[in-house]
Amino acid sequence: MGPKSLDRPAYALTLELSVSRASEVLLMSMGRSRNTTLALSEHSGTDFWSRAWALDWLGRQNLAGLGIRMLSQKETTAVLEVVKHRAS
Repeated sequence: MGPKSLDRPAYALTLELSVSRASEVLLMSMGRSRNTTLALSEHSGTDFWSRAWALDWLGRQNLAGLGIRMLSQKETTAVLEVVKHRAS
């Protein structure tokens, strides 16, 4: 009935959000728009993300160098700043 790693709620979310990977659901749940999520997921190299891994990966990226649009760069930077502020 499908991969064991993809449970029913995650599968339902991928359909609801119109994305195809669990990592994209994770990025969207962290405040990314669908367009930013799809642009970023093209460069991640993996589909098995944890929230901590995603934040670390995003913090290390040169988004402009990846060809990510300015609006998506600002969106990502803003979310990272919120997470950093909450952690302190």
